[in-house]
Amino acid sequence: MRKNLDYGLLHAMTAFLRVVDAGSFTAAAAQMALTTAQVSRLVSELEKRLQAKLLQRTTRRLALTSAGERYADQCRSILDMVAEAESGVGGANVEPAGSGCVAWRRLANAMWCRLCRSTARCIRR
Repeated sequence: MRKNLDYGLLHAMTAFLRVVDAGSFTAAAAQMALTTAQVSRLVSELEKRLQAKLLQRTTRRLALTSAGERYADQCRSILDMVAEAESGVGGANVEPAGSGCVAWRRLANAMWCRLCRSTARCIRR
């Protein structure tokens, strides 16, 4: 089943990485100015989307599963690429001209889709 890239995916990836880095949903929620329930829901929806358990949760501990480790690495790469792309554009007041802009948008979309598919395949292994 092919899944469309939705706009909330990057937000969910960010929430997942914040939970991993902070070691708790509460700390991640505070960093993102969200409630703990919202962060928990974002991670749960991400797990549902991927059909894989990313975090092993207990009342006292939070640990990455092997799929979660692989996905966290991929998320870091993706979010770094997004940050790099945005920093490269910032401050450039160049007006688009010709059909190159449409081609660039299609290329970027194709690259994102390919990256997301490869990430999903990597997690399912």
